[in-house]
This record gives sequence, C-alpha cells and structure tokens, in this order.
Amino acid sequence: MLPRGRAKLRARAEAPPLCDRVPDNWPDFARITKIRSGNKVIPFDPYEYQIKLVETITDNYGTAVAKGRHLGCTETVSSLMLWRACREPGFLGVVLSKGQADTANIAKRIRMMADSNPELIELATKNLTDLRIVGGGRILFRPATPNGVRGLESVSMLLFDEVAFMPSVDLLYTAALPATEMCGGDARIVLMSTPYGQAGFFYERLITGNGPRDLLEEA
Repeated sequence: MLPRGRAKLRARAEAPPLCDRVPDNWPDFARITKIRSGNKVIPFDPYEYQIKLVETITDNYGTAVAKGRHLGCTETVSSLMLWRACREPGFLGVVLSKGQADTANIAKRIRMMADSNPELIELATKNLTDLRIVGGGRILFRPATPNGVRGLESVSMLLFDEVAFMPSVDLLYTAALPATEMCGGDARIVLMSTPYGQAGFFYERLITGNGPRDLLEEA
C-alpha cells in the first residue's frame, strides 16, 4: 500500500486535467459550489441577471457595473474568476478593493466556493492574498494603490471592487492597464461599485459606451 501522500499524488497524476472536469459554462459551475446567504450556506444557483452579468463581462474588454447592495454582484464576479482559474491553467486574476478588509472578504468568498467542492477544486494555497488552484490558475488580492499592481504581468482579469470609493483611482487604473497588455483583447477589466454621485472616474465610465441609452433615465 502506498503512503497516503504518494497515493494522493498518483491519483492526481492519473486524473483527467482539471479543465476537463470543470463544467464548460459558468452557470453549471456556479451550481456545483456553495455560497453563504444570510445565516445559511446554499448552492449558488444564479439568477438571470447574474448570468447576464457574466455574459456581458465575457463579451467585452471592459465592463462598468453600478451595483446595489445584496444583489450578489461581487459574488458573481468572484465565482466567474474562480471558474476561469479552474478552466485556464494560465489564468491570473487580480482583485483590487478599497481596503484590506474588503479585499480579504472577497478572498474568503472565493475560498469558500472552492472549499465547498473539494473533490473537484483543490487549493494549493489558502492565504488571503494569493489563491492558487491545483491544476489551474491563480487569483491575487492586492491593495488599491498604484504600487499594488506594479510588477504584475499577463493579467487575464482585473476586478476593481467599490471603485467609486478608491482614492486616486485614475492613477491606479493607469498603473494597472500595462499588466493586461500580454493578454491583449482576451483580457477583461471590471469596474464595479455602489453609486457615489454623478461625477468622477467611475461615473464617467458608467455613462460612456452605452449607445443611445441614457444611464440616468434607465435607472
């Protein structure tokens, strides 16, 4: 009989690649993970608007999202990043939030989703700054400062959470863009926040690129 560690390594080597075992569409992946809702832990069965959000992010290089509280938008994008990390071994996602506590909270959500299906998703690291998926990609959690994103290369997806509340966000955004250049048009950037007035960096991006639709009238 092989020692437990060796048996685990052999089983991992003989198993099909992680990307072949993970559902090839996000909604089905979400449903095999669990999230915290109120005081319960439940399967993540996405609503239609959450599926539409993922489709919009997938189809566009940049997406600006004005979110309301308790709609699960951050949960949705977190799950999308985890799915991509499981499907794409070269995936590198970076999460930037307005404070260390907020960034750590998103890391905990993603870790909980992964831990809810340990037979499929195994984490090589479990700290709150760097999550690596065994057989998959990686998700980093960085402070919302220009120095926090310098030195990163080939970033597949950038999430700016609560971007309207980030100080000097224009400098942060400018510093972050070069990290996506190696991925070119395949990179994805998500700017997400609860509203914070009709001015500033985030608002300008919300009202840009919407064609004939008026953001304020639609709201």
